Amino acid sequence: MEKWLTLGSLIICCLLLALFVLDIVVGFPFGRSIFLDICAMLAAAIVAYLSWDVYREIT
Repeated sequence: MEKWLTLGSLIICCLLLALFVLDIVVGFPFGRSIFLDICAMLAAAIVAYLSWDVYREIT
């Protein structure tokens, strides 16, 4: 079960990272707030790294 939780959080973080990159490039869906986008991308990248690290420890 722990594998699925870590993989799920990794997938969600990657989707959020892609969403905020899309917002910087296109300005949709959040209206291109650069500071918010960079902070959210940083948070998603940190959680994705932590998920990947835990997944490697489990397997």
